[in-house]
Amino acid sequence: MYQNRFKKLAMAKEFRGIPKLLEKLNRSVDEIDTITVKRLDENFLNSFPSYYSWDGSAGETYENTRLYAIADYEGVECGIKEIAIDCKGISGSNYAYSPRHEYEGETYLESLARVENIDDYSYFIRYFRRYSDWSGQESEDIREITILKPPKRKKISEIIKEAEKKAMEEVRQETNF
Repeated sequence: MYQNRFKKLAMAKEFRGIPKLLEKLNRSVDEIDTITVKRLDENFLNSFPSYYSWDGSAGETYENTRLYAIADYEGVECGIKEIAIDCKGISGSNYAYSPRHEYEGETYLESLARVENIDDYSYFIRYFRRYSDWSGQESEDIREITILKPPKRKKISEIIKEAEKKAMEEVRQETNF
């Protein structure tokens, strides 16, 4: 999906974490295909970040997701912290006898639950890259940024506590027979 440069620059101006992230990644706004804004809703929080890597003598395909927490408050320097996430995915190769690895991963919510003082962050940035270059096919190199804003009138820590409470209730129901 094409997004014009003016919109990407406007997004970078609105969210000071974008230029900070691009600097960290040694990238420019022109190298990003799309910048979108979404709410950190239940569907997203319960989804898995993805990882995929496959190679062979004719090329390679690579897909990866990274997550950053942004502290962006007026009058204060914008802070950025990469959040350790455990992606779900597959890696392997077309080469003979190469092992194939599958990664179970964890949800975004599980990753965020490990972050200390999670409510101190203004928003999160999901950086996604898909690269594919195989002989005989057109190359692809896609970079996407998604700004993830916390839900209105609800803290991330509250969502985590609700998920833990729900899990405990499910366990009690399963074991109470």
